[in-house]
Amino acid sequence: MARGHNHGKGHGKGHGKGHGHGHRHHHGHDEGQDHQRSQEYAWEEEMAAFFLKQARFDAQRRYPPIADRVKLLVEDVEEPLIVDLGCGPALLLPELARAMPRARLVGIDPSGSMLELARRVIDEAGPGNYELKAGKAEDIPLQDGSADVVISLKNLHEWEDASGGMSEVVRVLRTGGILLLQDSNRGYPYWKLRLLVIWLRLTQRRITTHGYLGPYPDAYRPEQVETLLMKAGLAVEEADPRSVELRYVARRT
Repeated sequence: MARGHNHGKGHGKGHGKGHGHGHRHHHGHDEGQDHQRSQEYAWEEEMAAFFLKQARFDAQRRYPPIADRVKLLVEDVEEPLIVDLGCGPALLLPELARAMPRARLVGIDPSGSMLELARRVIDEAGPGNYELKAGKAEDIPLQDGSADVVISLKNLHEWEDASGGMSEVVRVLRTGGILLLQDSNRGYPYWKLRLLVIWLRLTQRRITTHGYLGPYPDAYRPEQVETLLMKAGLAVEEADPRSVELRYVARRT
């Protein structure tokens, strides 16, 4: 959940906020194959705390727009159940609570260290209907058809079994439920990515750019993601396959 997070072995520490600690890189994906990956999620406390510092640095830019987008997706649902899969330190959950005070919010992550940080974040955040659970993409601890939205931010590339994870997402989504997926884009030219990182370092003094470069070797290409979604029974409604981070909104049919 994502890099920290990332679901069991797959979701990492939450939203890719700096993925890569302990990540075993491979040399890219072969077309048409399921990809297995593994990662150690027993982070030391100091590493988890450093990760939270990195994540907070970018949180106000990244998460409010996502929360507002999710609000539009469930505007007809009175008390939606929204799942942050690979929640990491759960910085997205308070933004979702702000945008949707009546929503039931579930953060799922395989990392005990990340869940401890998530509890700290939630305790400081104020009112909200929160629940944190240990779990991973391939084994989501929710009932069939219970979720209105599943969010996966910057952790697909760390799922142990991408096909199995997508099947689990479909299982827990109600008919008509939505997956909002965002991750690093292996189809984005690496030279452009390097230029972006240099520009960020020079102009914005970012404390970390690992969240851009770290996940890239393990990321999926857009066509691979679209195949995963289709085979799982998810119909793509929105897609941005050309940006440095690919984004999909897909509905369970």
